[in-house]
Amino acid sequence: MIPTIVIFLSGFYISILIYHYIGWHKTPAWIDTSEIELMPLPACTIIVPVRNEEKHIINCLDGLFAQHYAGAFEVIVADDHSTDSTTKLVEQYIGKRLVGGSTNLRLLKLEENEQVGKSYKKQAITKAISMASGAIILTTDADCWRSNEWLKTMVHFMEHKNLHLVSGPVEFTFDNVFEKMQALEFLGLIGIGAAAIKMGTPNMCNGANLAYRKQVFAEVGGYSGNEQLSSGDDEFLMHKIFKKYPRQVEFIKSTSALVQTEPQHKAVGFIQQRKRWVSKSVHYNNKLITLFMALVYLYHVSLLASFVAAFFSPVWLKIFTVIFMLKVVVEGVFLYSVLKMFKRTSLLLWLIPAQPLHLLYVLYIGLAGQFGTFEWKGRNVR
Repeated sequence: MIPTIVIFLSGFYISILIYHYIGWHKTPAWIDTSEIELMPLPACTIIVPVRNEEKHIINCLDGLFAQHYAGAFEVIVADDHSTDSTTKLVEQYIGKRLVGGSTNLRLLKLEENEQVGKSYKKQAITKAISMASGAIILTTDADCWRSNEWLKTMVHFMEHKNLHLVSGPVEFTFDNVFEKMQALEFLGLIGIGAAAIKMGTPNMCNGANLAYRKQVFAEVGGYSGNEQLSSGDDEFLMHKIFKKYPRQVEFIKSTSALVQTEPQHKAVGFIQQRKRWVSKSVHYNNKLITLFMALVYLYHVSLLASFVAAFFSPVWLKIFTVIFMLKVVVEGVFLYSVLKMFKRTSLLLWLIPAQPLHLLYVLYIGLAGQFGTFEWKGRNVR
């Protein structure tokens, strides 16, 4: 009975990977050319929610105002009660731009008593959208950077295909082994998110690189329904828009639309980040996604159990060897197809060394993310 369950869970996991492999390959690469130049270009608002980002905010703003976009765009920095010099730096930046005659940068500060449930970030973004002049909203983070073609590429893709929401690619930079393993896993998650959108079962996207129409944000009620959750300003919104407009939500498979950000440099920060990501998984309206995540978790439990049993039984040694090798091979094929797109195939060298750590981290985070609290931007939240 138990071997049958283990084999079933392994078959399920392999099937899920194959499913996403198909979805990734069905997602066509996007090449932005002069043939689709749009005149007039729609006005856009880039929203940067921040909290204590004094180390990054100036570089972020420099990068955003260096965008090659022929249309009108503005940037709204939505501050979530920063306690460092973030807002002072933004105000100084605004002053310099005003001297040069530019008025397309604004700073929004949340008041001390302003919040929606636990999510100050959602409140900050919602207020920024209410004052936005652009028909298209783009969100990104202060600790990110992108090419000068990012804005144009995202908007051209959205307008050319008449979309209501575009999920963009995000990758981690890396210097050491720990960061390379994070980068490998994260690009895998990006690939899964892209494939799921293409297959009509959207599960994840990233608020560091997201574009949607202001009108549609209002139509679906913004973040209403999940205000009590500290995370999920990206995924829950995508789910709501997809439910109403399933043919007008897509992932943009383009390196010109790529946003880069730093990974967690220490294990403690990594654990806190992943706990935050997992904390929203049981709150998806589409319970099929939650079920699939639960089965994937049980698969990893069975993998560890098989590994332990292999020390006591030749039969279990064979079972573990087969399901582990299948896991590595199918994951490797899927990851290679994603890494190739972003010219990061060298990261695949860390697939096997990362397996033990990844297994233990999945088992821990799967439970820890549902219980207790986690630290985010200097706050302990649930």
